[in-house]
Amino acid sequence: MKKELLIEIGTEEIPAGYLKPALFSMRDRITSLLDDLKVSYGKSETFGTPRRMTLYIEDVGFKQPDIEEEVIGPPKKVAFDDKGNYTKAAIGFAAA
Repeated sequence: MKKELLIEIGTEEIPAGYLKPALFSMRDRITSLLDDLKVSYGKSETFGTPRRMTLYIEDVGFKQPDIEEEVIGPPKKVAFDDKGNYTKAAIGFAAA
């Protein structure tokens, strides 16, 4: 499922020369965050006035993709003692 994302920020008066770089920075930071979070998205557009900065992003993923990771712990002979109880190695691995 894809959604639209609209972020609008009200500001004090921004000088005209600072508006375009601020809009580019806002878009770059938000899309970078979405990339880091592995959230898919489509086309992005920015709009601005001296008192408003707006970012519109199409086709934003509803959730992050599922990630499957296999973690290998200590060998069985190290994880259990002679009585079948957990050793410190097994407990440390489980806590991590």
